[in-house]
Amino acid sequence: NGYTWIRSIRVCLENVCPLLYCPKRYDLTTLHKKCISFINDVIDENLWILYYSSKLPGVDHLVPRLLNQIVLNLTITLSSHSVLRIKDS
Repeated sequence: NGYTWIRSIRVCLENVCPLLYCPKRYDLTTLHKKCISFINDVIDENLWILYYSSKLPGVDHLVPRLLNQIVLNLTITLSSHSVLRIKDS
């Protein structure tokens, strides 16, 4: 059953933004809630990776939210290696 499969998806840094495109396209409310919850809980060096990924089509609405989180957590986000990880990808 498709619903069981969706509930078993483990949302992580690498897949959260691409996964957010699916609920929008296919009306998968549970998956959308999991992705948004994951993004709301990320307050660390990975905010830059999420910001970079949020530029993907279909999830660009996340850009203002992530920029706000980055600004509110500058000490963490600017001292991280995630900016360099973006450069290397």
